[in-house]
Amino acid sequence: MDDPPCPRRPPIPWPSTAPLTAPTGPLRLIATHLGLRPYERRLQMRRLLAQPNDAVTVLLGDLNEWFLWGRPLRWLRSRYGATPAPATYPSAWPVLALDGIWVSPHRMLRELKVHASPLARVASDHLPLRAEISLPVNEQLIVALYSK
Repeated sequence: MDDPPCPRRPPIPWPSTAPLTAPTGPLRLIATHLGLRPYERRLQMRRLLAQPNDAVTVLLGDLNEWFLWGRPLRWLRSRYGATPAPATYPSAWPVLALDGIWVSPHRMLRELKVHASPLARVASDHLPLRAEISLPVNEQLIVALYSK
């Protein structure tokens, strides 16, 4: 499912994934912004969850899921575990948890906080999230990367 055609830019493949190699080993970063319609979000979440689970994975973005019991969130929790869901929307008076950061394996997510500075409140209609993630140490890979 690519973005709908737009005369100003070419379609962008979805979801946006970045396979990275960190000093700790393989790392997959997935950034997303799910659609506004429930059916669209369900299709998009199925596609997100079809990503391989063969590396440390960080999924982040705006899910646009207004219902805590909605299927996309239930599916996400079954794969990534329960994650804190702080309110991020609207930024002026946050009451909905539309944005999130999920990490697999779940135990690597150490902290998840909303960044609620005065500038963040005017920069977007959503407040940004900040996560602290503890990656495992891969000593062999660190030696290989830094011995070049």
